[in-house]
Amino acid sequence: MTFMGDDTVRVDEIAWAAEYDAARERIGRLLEAATADEAATLVPACPAWTVRDLLAHVTGLAAALSNGQMPGADQQAWLDGLVDARRERSIGELLDEWAATQPGISVFLERMGGGGSQLVYDVVAHEHDLRHALGRPGAQDSSGVAACATAVSNVVARDLAAHALPAVQITSGGRTWNVGEGTPELAIELDPFELIRVFGARRSEAQMRALPWRGDLDRFLPGLAHSPLPVEDLVE
Repeated sequence: MTFMGDDTVRVDEIAWAAEYDAARERIGRLLEAATADEAATLVPACPAWTVRDLLAHVTGLAAALSNGQMPGADQQAWLDGLVDARRERSIGELLDEWAATQPGISVFLERMGGGGSQLVYDVVAHEHDLRHALGRPGAQDSSGVAACATAVSNVVARDLAAHALPAVQITSGGRTWNVGEGTPELAIELDPFELIRVFGARRSEAQMRALPWRGDLDRFLPGLAHSPLPVEDLVE
């Protein structure tokens, strides 16, 4: 993976443990007074899950990683098992369990260094999935969003390489950098929040096509949609 440009922020220059903890606290404030109906609300960005299920996912993942448990060959089954194991827990119980993982997950992230960026990217993405589901947007200009605009480069670079595609040039938050190998043949300028949602498969194909791309989007789209795109527009 290659990240080029004078304005590039290296993933190992960001305090990922602090960003994770800040995102956990924002989600805690968002959900601490959630009603039963809100807990049962389906999350459009994660249509197989309710609000409570999504909280069980981030809680279970933190609990597992902080205890040295890692996924096996079938990562999705492992992740699903973390949610299934918490089916009977309330929002409050899940928030308490998640808070108790703080020392362990901080050690995990400190040990991972820049490699911890993907866990923070996951929790910040899910923070905004929850906000969208509940109709309570906010924190779109948080330092976590800005950090994840850098972290998303890892995802984009991996997917471009998997599809044998050249680099993409990204301009966001006053910085410009290239992601991938070779001369960029696609370019986009987005604010940091929109950037992490676009490259996090949180925009429909119609929304993707409406963005101000410079280059052949049709050629690149398979390498930019690393998971299925929403069928319906997701507007935040």
